[in-house]
Amino acid sequence: MRTKFATLVLVFAVSVCFGRVYSPWVNSQLIPDWSGNWQSFLQYPSLQGKTGNDLAIGIFDILQSKTLGAYHVSGQIVPRASGTTDGGQIWAYYTIRDPVRIMNMCGWGYCGALSGYTSGTMQQCGVGNTRVLEISGGAIGAHSVAEAYYGGDWHYFDLDLRGYNRQNTDGIVASWQESDDNPSYWDSLFCSDLTGLRNAATANTLGNTAKVHRGWESGHTMDFVLRMGETFTRYWKADSTRYYNTIYYWTNFPHIGAAILSTSIGSVPKDYGMVHSGRPESWCNGHKYCQNGMGIYKYTPNLGSGYGDYQDGVYQDSNVVQDEDGIGPASGSGWMEFDFFSPYIIIGKNGIVLADLQNVRNQTEGATASITIQGTATLKASQNNGYQWTTLQNNVSSGTYASDFTTMVYGRHSYRLRIELQPGAKLTGFSNSTAVECGQVTLPLVNGTTQMSYRMADKLGYNTTPMFIDIDLGDPVTANLPATITNHQPTNITQRATQAVVPVKVPDGCAIRWLSVGGAFQRSAGTQIQISTTGPTSGFSTVWSSSAYASCDYADCHWRLQFDTTYVFASNPPNQCWVRYTNNVNMVRIYVHYEEPNRPIQNSQVRITHCTGTNTNTVEQVVSANANYNVNLTGENLWYKMEVESQLSSAIQEGIEKQAVESVEITPNPFNPAVTISVGVQNFEPLQILIYTISGRMITDLSKQMVNGKCVWNAGNMPSGLYILKVCSGNTAKYKTMTLLK
Repeated sequence: MRTKFATLVLVFAVSVCFGRVYSPWVNSQLIPDWSGNWQSFLQYPSLQGKTGNDLAIGIFDILQSKTLGAYHVSGQIVPRASGTTDGGQIWAYYTIRDPVRIMNMCGWGYCGALSGYTSGTMQQCGVGNTRVLEISGGAIGAHSVAEAYYGGDWHYFDLDLRGYNRQNTDGIVASWQESDDNPSYWDSLFCSDLTGLRNAATANTLGNTAKVHRGWESGHTMDFVLRMGETFTRYWKADSTRYYNTIYYWTNFPHIGAAILSTSIGSVPKDYGMVHSGRPESWCNGHKYCQNGMGIYKYTPNLGSGYGDYQDGVYQDSNVVQDEDGIGPASGSGWMEFDFFSPYIIIGKNGIVLADLQNVRNQTEGATASITIQGTATLKASQNNGYQWTTLQNNVSSGTYASDFTTMVYGRHSYRLRIELQPGAKLTGFSNSTAVECGQVTLPLVNGTTQMSYRMADKLGYNTTPMFIDIDLGDPVTANLPATITNHQPTNITQRATQAVVPVKVPDGCAIRWLSVGGAFQRSAGTQIQISTTGPTSGFSTVWSSSAYASCDYADCHWRLQFDTTYVFASNPPNQCWVRYTNNVNMVRIYVHYEEPNRPIQNSQVRITHCTGTNTNTVEQVVSANANYNVNLTGENLWYKMEVESQLSSAIQEGIEKQAVESVEITPNPFNPAVTISVGVQNFEPLQILIYTISGRMITDLSKQMVNGKCVWNAGNMPSGLYILKVCSGNTAKYKTMTLLK
């Protein structure tokens, strides 16, 4: 019925509407804000008003907490080409050390990565400058700890072994040197692995300690865009073996894969999942997690011209027009592209065969797309922002075609899909699903009556779409393109790119508002990051520079300077710019945040659903602006979902929807035990009929029971009291109270 009516009015009134939501973020009062907004992070109750020693301890207490923090297990690394380890330097180029990125993805890592999270979090929160101490030799072998500088001295924190050492005189956390010089300090250890901490400090000489400055990254934020017709559901527990890892770990550490695939710990049954390697699960603040979380994006836009979904969601297109059935070429051939970006890393179902994990094969249900077409079309995918394309469906004829390209984008944050239509063809249906890895400790925890905060806009307050330029400089094939970077030597371990220029281009009509640019640099040579809006060879201005380090006291010094800086185009934001790395960059990362003037901001409603206990124990909240709201749920946290509904473009159709919703009647009211709900505009579909308690918990959905404009709710098993009827269609909703009197 809806389609017929929309077809009827198309010639009279159609106005394009946009409903995408920029950087929606929900946070619980029970957890710190890991969105990348550090001022918001510092509003966590245990951190408010603290500085110096108290702030450092407060941050460490969060990181070591078994409900809020990180834990010791294999680290996560970014994808690499051709299985190489760069002369043994896998840890150098690929281990993820951005605390925002890793805490939201999984929240685990070995000592070196954990020290990076600690130092990065403390420095960005204003504790002071930080460094990582890397120790070799001694009773526990190689080990890493973090140190923060405040109050005129260094103070060390060991997240891996869960400890720090207070000076006996004033309670100030000791430095690594002081702990080695003063054995009496070891009597005041925080709850941790006492033996391990003692061995780490007393059995290693300071002469074997490398001091790593800026061994952490800071460009990642949790910004993303939610489009009309899109849902994003995050789960506290992943299904099956949805964990991101790379060939390097599966092949070099087979016990990790075997542990994930095991179904018991000793004699205790468990689900498939990450098993802790022993430290610190037996200690007072340890972990016994066996599973990580996951998220699933589902995007199913309505392509008919009666809806605004296509204009709201398409990345770019050429020579296509829209009618009531879908999208087709205006004349000849045409194409359109849909992009995907998530701040979470893309995963898939890895299966339960260790050999499949070790070879990264047979991964499914991580990234899928389906097209329904009339005529002939081709579907392609790109993993590097459209510079290269892989054909998924080639010149297929009328029908529906599904593609699973999980392995292609596994371990990445973004991809692009391109649909090429031959003359006379039409795209009548499109759907896209993507699975990502989510760290449990950053999801908005609910426990009884809990205050939630909802906000939109990126960490700088702009409504931007993010794009990630993540170039693997060790890949001699797919990354070594003039279109992605110049002056690139992929086989050079220490000087992969010098005077390298990376072009940054966003869709026509869009403007780059700000960039986070960074990389891993050779310490022995001074370097700069420069930006130009003029062209690839001129007009460059320096946005960051580093002095040269005279010497390196360890073998892999060529990469141990990580740096990210933010550059804002406060006025006249460009459509394209160029980023130049002057000396010896070995890893490149650029986060682009661009505005879309051709899509006016309309603050669309986002429907948020929280679920605990069972899949029927839910609370729904609809928000359209920055606001706090309360959720009252108990039981195990299962999932929460964000969604933006499809929206109609037709003003006449919207009027009919409003009339249908406004005509709702309830008889009798009060009632016992049954009530009849009727709608004056009959046979109008789809219409949602939902019943809630006054606390916001949904009881039942009567939508499918509506016949000839009427449905009946029998509340015989419910207690007396007030109930809320919600009737909605499209963008229109109405709430009415009902009273059950027994």
